[in-house]
Amino acid sequence: MKCPQCGVENPDASRFCKDCGAQLKMPMSDVGAAFERAFHAEMQGDPAAALEEFKRLLQAKPRSVEVTYRLGRARLALGQLENAAECFRSVVERQPKFAYAHLRLADCYYDKCQMDLAIQSYRNALAANPQCLPAMLGLGRALMHMAHMGEAIGVFKTAVEKSPDCTIAYYYLGLMYKGERMLEEAIAAFEKVAEQNPNDASSHYHLGTLFRR
Repeated sequence: MKCPQCGVENPDASRFCKDCGAQLKMPMSDVGAAFERAFHAEMQGDPAAALEEFKRLLQAKPRSVEVTYRLGRARLALGQLENAAECFRSVVERQPKFAYAHLRLADCYYDKCQMDLAIQSYRNALAANPQCLPAMLGLGRALMHMAHMGEAIGVFKTAVEKSPDCTIAYYYLGLMYKGERMLEEAIAAFEKVAEQNPNDASSHYHLGTLFRR
């Protein structure tokens, strides 16, 4: 947390500036304005500005699940994976049914190549919300990276059943079917991608290689 008086950076949990001694905790009267600034920064795609606001808000509302979750999102957007994961773990410990906190925690693990942990967290997200399409896609990708192809195919098939317009799920299905030499299924999947997104060069490439066989 940056000191508003002298600008020195302090640890997030600090109540007073280590350099000048100024109080760092935000007055409750400023909380609403800080939320507005933080949300505006999120909407403007400025995670660094959002991060600073949410860090200050956490001082005023240290038990707020929403602030902790949004602080984690800002850290994730900035590539601060371990700090982001710490935020999301704190959220799911307090609210185990918070599907998107499990999802973002899984994304942290995925980006750190901790696939076993990512898979479990994606499963936790789906246990909390079986309709969570991003969790299905993440789980399918993680399973694919771990070479659990049969299970990954099943996850992506479920994704397109629940969301028939999910082009990326068809694309992953095409890749896996092709890798497993299930050529008719691969062609059908890539044709679906080309139908939904005619400008997708990759699906046309894969179809070309499949038709040549």
